[in-house]
Amino acid sequence: ENAWRMAAEKQLKDVQQKAEELEKAKRDIAEQRKRMDAEQEARIRELELQREKEHARELQRQQDRERERNAELLRKQQLEEDLAVQKSERERDREAIRQQEATVAQLKQRELLIAQKEAAA
Repeated sequence: ENAWRMAAEKQLKDVQQKAEELEKAKRDIAEQRKRMDAEQEARIRELELQREKEHARELQRQQDRERERNAELLRKQQLEEDLAVQKSERERDREAIRQQEATVAQLKQRELLIAQKEAAA
């Protein structure tokens, strides 16, 4: 009976040891899973951050292109306005020249009439 009890106690000790080893293995696996999950979460966050940064860069490029387009439109509009002003000034100058030429022609006509009257007198 003593031998039987010793064998049962040894068997009980072995079972308890195996149970402790199994619990330790479970804890190790759970910790390893937690670490892997945390690493995966970190990789996911990093990928999301990279995607957000790329999106922000693309938005910045779009805004830069839009600003450049607007600046080009403003330059074109300014040139068109400048050309319109120059055209208007040239037209005004031409009109002034026509008026001066008409005045000169009238003066010459008067001089000619005066010269004819003096010649006739």
